[in-house]
Amino acid sequence: MKLILSDEALKKSFAPFGAYLPTAAVAPGATWTRNDPLDLGPIGRYVTAFNFTYHAAVGSAHEIRFKSSLKYTPPSKDAGGLPFVIKSAELTGEPGEGKIVFDAEKGRLRESSHTMRLVGTLLIEVGRQETYVDLEQTQTSRVRTMDTYVRPEKK
Repeated sequence: MKLILSDEALKKSFAPFGAYLPTAAVAPGATWTRNDPLDLGPIGRYVTAFNFTYHAAVGSAHEIRFKSSLKYTPPSKDAGGLPFVIKSAELTGEPGEGKIVFDAEKGRLRESSHTMRLVGTLLIEVGRQETYVDLEQTQTSRVRTMDTYVRPEKK
C-alpha cells in the first residue's frame, strides 16, 4: 500500500473539502475550474479536471454543480514494487458530474455527490506473463456532514 499511497496521496485523501470553493464571491451562473492530480506510483497518475458552476442559494445552503473529466497516465517503466507491472494502458475517463452543497452558516460542506466512469484496456505483466485486462469502472462518491449521527436507512 505504501507504494501506491505516497505521503502526498494520503494527505490529499484527508484534506478538507474546500478546494471546490471559488476564490471570490460569485453570483448564480458563475463558473470556475480546478485540476486535481493524484499520483499512485506504480498504478499510474490520474488528473481530474473540474468545471464548477454556482447554481443557487437557499438560506445558508449554496449549491454548486460540476462536471468532471479524468485523464490517466500509465506509470513509468521503472515504477516497480508490485506483483504486477502495467505495461501499457488505454483508459478513458468518461465525463462525470456531481453536486456540492456548502453550508455558509456553519462554514462546511453539507453534502456532495460525484459519479464518474473509467473504461479501457490495460496490458499487465504478472510473472513474465502478459495479459490484457478490459476495465469498466463506475465510481459514485457521496459525502454528508451532520451535527449528530443518523443511521442510514436500509434498502
